[in-house]
Amino acid sequence: MTQRQEKHARILQTAFQVWGESHFVNTSLASIAERLEVSKTALYRYFAGKDELIAAMQRQFGLDYCAAAAAEMGDDDDIGLERVVGGVSRTMLRFLEREPAYLTFFSEYLLRRSIMEDGCLLETLPEEMRATVEHQARLLKRAIAHELGHELGDEPEDRYDAMLRYAFLSAIYWSALYFMTPDMRPRRRVEGNGSARRFDRHARLVSEMVLHGVAGGLATEIGNLTAVEETAWRNPGTVLTEDRVLAAVEAVVAGFGFGEATIERIADHLGISKSSLYFHFKNKNEMFSELLARENELFLSEYRQVRDSFTQPSERLYAYLVLQTAFFAHNPGVFKVVNWLWSQQLETVELPEDRVVSIGAEFTYLQDEISAGRLRAGEDGWLGVLVFFHIAGVMLFAQHLQDGILTRESLTESARTLFLLGTHGVRAGVSRRQGPDQETTSGDTISSEKGA
Repeated sequence: MTQRQEKHARILQTAFQVWGESHFVNTSLASIAERLEVSKTALYRYFAGKDELIAAMQRQFGLDYCAAAAAEMGDDDDIGLERVVGGVSRTMLRFLEREPAYLTFFSEYLLRRSIMEDGCLLETLPEEMRATVEHQARLLKRAIAHELGHELGDEPEDRYDAMLRYAFLSAIYWSALYFMTPDMRPRRRVEGNGSARRFDRHARLVSEMVLHGVAGGLATEIGNLTAVEETAWRNPGTVLTEDRVLAAVEAVVAGFGFGEATIERIADHLGISKSSLYFHFKNKNEMFSELLARENELFLSEYRQVRDSFTQPSERLYAYLVLQTAFFAHNPGVFKVVNWLWSQQLETVELPEDRVVSIGAEFTYLQDEISAGRLRAGEDGWLGVLVFFHIAGVMLFAQHLQDGILTRESLTESARTLFLLGTHGVRAGVSRRQGPDQETTSGDTISSEKGA
């Protein structure tokens, strides 16, 4: 590298680190200049402004992913499912190992944008990495077809698509946990004795989660999923519209767009001044944090009623996924509202310890299943399992929202497929030949072994 190229690369690296520490809110060139101990003017010799810097960061993000994929997957077209899944899993881990803040960059600048604009996530990825991701998807699809004993194309496309989405989501999520602190900040793993073994151990965990799900390939009762759907698919109430502020946020975001939904416009919609909007709160952070906490508690109160209708842990977990999907279906604006709230430079996303404890009380059955060895989990235990299904549900609904298909039948069918994949993985998905019209009844089991 020339001296200028080295400086350019150092600025990019510092931008990821500095902005990643704050979840890419309050982003400014001044914060980077301060970390580099140079003047802001000096940065303009390399980047004309923040937009140009972010564009360069996107390119670097894409190039580094391609490099990680080339190192871990090679150029061969081996269609063995375990080998392909292992390659994708290690690609994710090597990519995040290079720069843990890539995770927050992905969620803030790519994933959120695709959800907010009802767009395709692949289209928001940097051009440099799209071909690589598409190649990985083709290898996975071929491997799945091979496991099914078919030529590629013999199975319905939606069957492949569901497993592909699950495989990538699962690989990203369980890889990310290795490089994320409990308060969702990028974490650098300290190199030293045992670091390579820890990395390899986690790489195996990620692959196993993709292949065998959180049930780890065990033959586990999955209960009566049809009964869960009948009970959990309920109208949780128009919770969001009952709060004037959140209803105003939804209306302004819908009317002006994500980027133009300002506090001033929300206040105007309510017919009050900006200062009046903050009257009962110390600041914007406190106001929105309280609103989010209130909505969360209302949802959990609905979940308690549904959860207590069932005794099997698998049914209770599936009930959470179905209820969440129903909540989104009845309140589709919740996506834009929540994403807008998180874009408003909230100072922290870490839940208070007492809040985590109170939420944990609703999911003691997950803790019991993990302790008994019937569920696998990473370092975050029950919370990691719950958040996985929560995020998976969000992504499921985002896909349906983009496609404009929000019927109860289509959403519950997708939720059931996702749940079975999430609990027992792709290996069980290709082994179990259950169609969407076949019921899963009480006492049924599902195993990761082929032919189960």
